[in-house]
Amino acid sequence: MLASLPATGPLTGATPLTALPAFVFDCETTGLDVARDRIVSLGGVRMRGPHIQHDSAIDRLVDPQRPIPARATAIHGITDAMVAQADPFGAHWAVLADSMRDAVLVGHNIAFDIAHLRRAARRAEIEWHPPPSLDTLLLAAALEPRAGSVELEAVAARLGVPVHGRHTALGDSLVTAAVFARQIVRLAERKVTTLGDAVAFGQRARAFVRRQRAAGWFDEPTD
Repeated sequence: MLASLPATGPLTGATPLTALPAFVFDCETTGLDVARDRIVSLGGVRMRGPHIQHDSAIDRLVDPQRPIPARATAIHGITDAMVAQADPFGAHWAVLADSMRDAVLVGHNIAFDIAHLRRAARRAEIEWHPPPSLDTLLLAAALEPRAGSVELEAVAARLGVPVHGRHTALGDSLVTAAVFARQIVRLAERKVTTLGDAVAFGQRARAFVRRQRAAGWFDEPTD
């Protein structure tokens, strides 16, 4: 699946954003509580710098092994019937791990998705290693602190990115990938050119970082 991607050196803080291997990821869930809710779909696409590798895309329904609340279905459209024949999370791990290998995990509010991955891996008795990550929401907030909303649609609109398939895992991943491609250019204008630079720059969005921590997205699972 990823054989067409050129080889790069080891991923470090000095890796240029223009050559950064990334996996842009999103998951849809049964709700917003990372301590209790479960993944119902996952999607993502690889990038190399600003270039989106469309042939690497994955799009999977996941059996959450519990009913999907109506309020969640109202957002992402996934019903119990749609996941009735889907595999549980553990069966999808091999393809997901392959997609994440040697890459930075990129997403909009990616800490939420990582929290769900961490907990899902633990429930499936899969060894979990926290991946390096970049949050396009934090980057957007740091790039334009007075721009207003940092919701994905609003950020995409300001960057001229069309929005299709909103609130689907693959749809949101593809929109986020296009947003990140444009952010790489904007970051370079601020002399933010490496992975380490970008991680530090995103931490300038302190109010959003505090909200993510308050939501428990960085806590280790205890159940």
